Amino acid sequence: MSPTLRPTQSAPQPLRPTPPGGQIAPYGLGFALFLLVNLVLFTRPTDYLPGLNSFELYQYLILTCLLVSFPAILQYLQEPGLEQRPIDLFVMLLLPAAFMSHVAQAQLDQAAAEGFAMFKIVIYYLLFVSLVINGARLRSFTGWLVLFATLVALLGILDFHSLLTFLPKGKLPRLKNELGMETEEDTTRMYGPGIFQDPNDIAALICSASILLLGRLFDKRSGPVRFLWLVPMIVLAYGFYLSQSRGGMLAVVAGLGVLFVLRFGIQRGLLVSMILAPLVLGFLAMRQADLSSHHDSGQTRVQLWNEGLVMFRANPVFGVGVNEYKAHARQVAHNSYLHAFGEMGTFGGIPFFAAFYLALEGMIRLYSPTPQGPGRPRPPTMLDENYEQVGPYVFAALVTYMVSMFTLTLNYLVPTYAFLAMASLMLRRAPTQPRLVPTVFSPNLLVRMAILSVLYLAFMFVVVRALFRA
Repeated sequence: MSPTLRPTQSAPQPLRPTPPGGQIAPYGLGFALFLLVNLVLFTRPTDYLPGLNSFELYQYLILTCLLVSFPAILQYLQEPGLEQRPIDLFVMLLLPAAFMSHVAQAQLDQAAAEGFAMFKIVIYYLLFVSLVINGARLRSFTGWLVLFATLVALLGILDFHSLLTFLPKGKLPRLKNELGMETEEDTTRMYGPGIFQDPNDIAALICSASILLLGRLFDKRSGPVRFLWLVPMIVLAYGFYLSQSRGGMLAVVAGLGVLFVLRFGIQRGLLVSMILAPLVLGFLAMRQADLSSHHDSGQTRVQLWNEGLVMFRANPVFGVGVNEYKAHARQVAHNSYLHAFGEMGTFGGIPFFAAFYLALEGMIRLYSPTPQGPGRPRPPTMLDENYEQVGPYVFAALVTYMVSMFTLTLNYLVPTYAFLAMASLMLRRAPTQPRLVPTVFSPNLLVRMAILSVLYLAFMFVVVRALFRA
């Protein structure tokens, strides 16, 4: 049962100024367009539907959404207390970091191209945090995200089983290599459409979306209708099985572990996780359960991490340039955080690392027990039933995605910033009693993030030295 306000309690006031009508401006059309933007972003119909190959549908849609929703973004940026939203500020700092990573290398054409690509990511993020203005919309978005992820998985499944006969080649298009040829594929693994044309990338989406799906499945307010979510659950589970992603296996175990801790408490939650983890690994006694660093792909990742450390040491301020990692190491880093430091140096690596670190730290604080008068400490009380219901699953999905980022390069995938934005919204807008004290953007915070970044790089150095084989 959702907690109710007593007369002596007062809910935290929303940061958004209240317009003359007394209600928060809904921007309903902008939110609907934003959902359509995400549908096209995830499924990428222009990549495989005949006649749409040259049509930049996503760009036209996000531009339309931006024009319709520009007042919402402007209002968001003019809100008091912008310094209390360090996650959002760190995301915006990635734009000059991407631009400068190429300017420092005297590559002005690439600086313009990669700067524009990062600009689109920042615009997507700003649309998200400006339009998803309450718990109801956040809950609605998580449901739509699950459905979009299910469509992506379904397309991948049909492609794997060669059932896309209506397409010119009977399958989804593959990424092109430097020679303009389709890249080689592993016929034993599932590939997805568009930006998810990698088995591990689509597994990261499937795992995180599955955690959000559990939130809809266990939401008793929907009654028996909620069991319809079992259909996408089956699709996502089968898609994950076909992806054979070991990183996805680690990620989903971590996400479920967070849910168990939130549901049963730290001690019992960890105990349940320890019991279930071997069972899950046993059921998936295949490539996903082979987590050894001495496996070929595992050792390759370690060697790529070493290349990232070398790049950062040679270019510590601005990096080697966005999307240049592969040119130096023949592959991407397969570690999003290290990839950011290698390509954008400290100027972009610290903001990228800090944004996700603060999101994780904030969600931990949001659900950590605090003294509230006599009795045992307990987590803050959620004063909105939508935030109360969706919050634990947003937390667990963020952890799932962040664990995936440790073994994958997801820096420039727009969905990466969707999971970050959901956590940022929870920390900024979810009304709690007592109110969560926000983290403030300040020189002290920058110093703390710099120190933590150095510690992370030192940790990666130790890992690489321990696992590296010449």
